[in-house]
Amino acid sequence: MDYICEVSSKFRYFALGILLLCSFSLRSNVFSKDSLNSASAQIVFHYNTGYGFLLPHHPIMRPMAESHFWIHELSFEKKVDNSWSHRFNRPDYGFTLFYSNMNSDILGKGVGLYPYIDFPLIFNRRFLTFKSGMGLAYLSNKYDAFDNWQNVAIGSNLNILISLAIKYNLKFNDRITISTGPSLTHFSNGSTSFPNLGINLVNWSLTFKYTSQGAEGRLLCIKEKKEKKQFWNVSAIWGSREIKPYGSQNYNVFGLNLNYHIKNQRQFYWNTGLGVWHNNATEARLLRRELKDYSEFEKLRVGMHAGITFDFDTWYFLIQMGGYLFDQPKLDGQAYHRFGLLYNATDRFGINLTLKTHYARADHFELGVSYIFKRK
Repeated sequence: MDYICEVSSKFRYFALGILLLCSFSLRSNVFSKDSLNSASAQIVFHYNTGYGFLLPHHPIMRPMAESHFWIHELSFEKKVDNSWSHRFNRPDYGFTLFYSNMNSDILGKGVGLYPYIDFPLIFNRRFLTFKSGMGLAYLSNKYDAFDNWQNVAIGSNLNILISLAIKYNLKFNDRITISTGPSLTHFSNGSTSFPNLGINLVNWSLTFKYTSQGAEGRLLCIKEKKEKKQFWNVSAIWGSREIKPYGSQNYNVFGLNLNYHIKNQRQFYWNTGLGVWHNNATEARLLRRELKDYSEFEKLRVGMHAGITFDFDTWYFLIQMGGYLFDQPKLDGQAYHRFGLLYNATDRFGINLTLKTHYARADHFELGVSYIFKRK
């Protein structure tokens, strides 16, 4: 049984990694030869260093924040031009390699790789930008009941990495740009392994950006696709989570989501929908609390949600907030949140990777298959 659980855990992380990389690269035209006159396109390198600290968002984490430390990042970026980039004032795209020795015997070291998008915040003026990225990270130290029991933040070596940064950019010449600003790096496994309080690294960064000598690249005349004003999609999802005590088994989560998306602006849709979840961890949690059995029907949760869907042609970024219409055990409060990626493999079928939370507490990751219908 232990071997089966170990294989299942490795499969989950492998699937998460493939979905993350595919969602940002496949058919997104980030490095498409049709985006620019590739013979003259510029290539951009970044080196970023930041000095920061662990943000102990829970009192039990304070002993882990031993001292300040440095964060290092190396990024590769390429200027592109495609239909959806015009909606967002032609943001920059790239991949970042992350490393930090967190100056702590409890936390250890962290290395990660993530794709990112750097959005201009004021129309197409690039002196102030917002960088957002998501990928995978390996943390050398995790919770261990014998060797590292003080690490109450992370129970797995492999985790999701989320990076957010606001940058002020000062361009010295055509090749050299220096940027500075605050950034946040978050590590989490989505409750697939306990503990999962998560790790938040806050730092103030300084970035040196070098642009190759090549010409800036000829912008092509992009013919916008006929925009779809609305569509419906239904998703069948699967997830997995662990509950206390640390090191216990994983429980499957199955669900079905129906969502309606209607265009508000060129950049995004409003969305609303219904969700139904069957969480096998609910039974174990109830048994420990009330020492009695519950029926399968009572393990169901039914919720209604609404939010924003950002449109990137073949993939979408989803943010939703909702409340439960039916949740008899009421173990996690009335409200829930969902955010993540939807990727359209074809005009009808897609895949999704989303995270469902209750405020700042992760409930589970959702891997799903989506069917799109009634597209207008």
